Amino acid sequence: MRRVFAVLGSALFLVLAPGIVAGLAPWWISRYRVETPGVWWLPLRILGGVLVAAGTLVLLDSFARFAIKGLGTPAPVFPTRYLVVTGLYRYVRNPMYVAVVAVIVGQRLILANMHMLEYGALVWLCFHLFVVAYEEPTLRATFGPQYEEFCRGVPRWIPRFSPWADRNDRLEVPSPPLVLRRTLDLIDDQDLHRANRRFQFQPKLLLQSLQKSRSLRVGLDATIGRRSAI
Repeated sequence: MRRVFAVLGSALFLVLAPGIVAGLAPWWISRYRVETPGVWWLPLRILGGVLVAAGTLVLLDSFARFAIKGLGTPAPVFPTRYLVVTGLYRYVRNPMYVAVVAVIVGQRLILANMHMLEYGALVWLCFHLFVVAYEEPTLRATFGPQYEEFCRGVPRWIPRFSPWADRNDRLEVPSPPLVLRRTLDLIDDQDLHRANRRFQFQPKLLLQSLQKSRSLRVGLDATIGRRSAI
């Protein structure tokens, strides 16, 4: 049920927040009137279209992750239950804000409206102040060391070139021989006592069983040693 509310809340917040900041406000500033500075501006218009399209996709992806992965919304009144560190959040800490600014700058390039660039700078400044003064302290208080590690690995505004891997992703998975060797190490005196009772009338079988176990341990140790040397 919480996921349903998270999806509905995220969809509503998507319309109210980015919809107003990156949609209604730019229309109010420019009335979407296209200026004509010259033919040389055409490549910049194409770049603007790319920024608008990419920013929109990033917004949709980020809002979906907040609802499905975080079980919440970007709105402070209904925050996520879990810290979202997947997808584009592995490259930049605030992909939603970056996407909104990208959509505004893209519209500035398409419309060739200088006031849109000023508006985009003002929006980024507001985002920065909100993140530093409220959002980051709140997330630190909520998620503690998990968020601290996320901040150390992922930049606030300028994306990384490669995806960040959190501590769980970097955990080394033991090789099968090492797992089996550790399992054999768990055999204690009680196990040996039970084996002794099982083979009490057949000491030869008990000796053969112990020899096989010892040989298996030696082989595993050799295999683990070769893997460690690679």
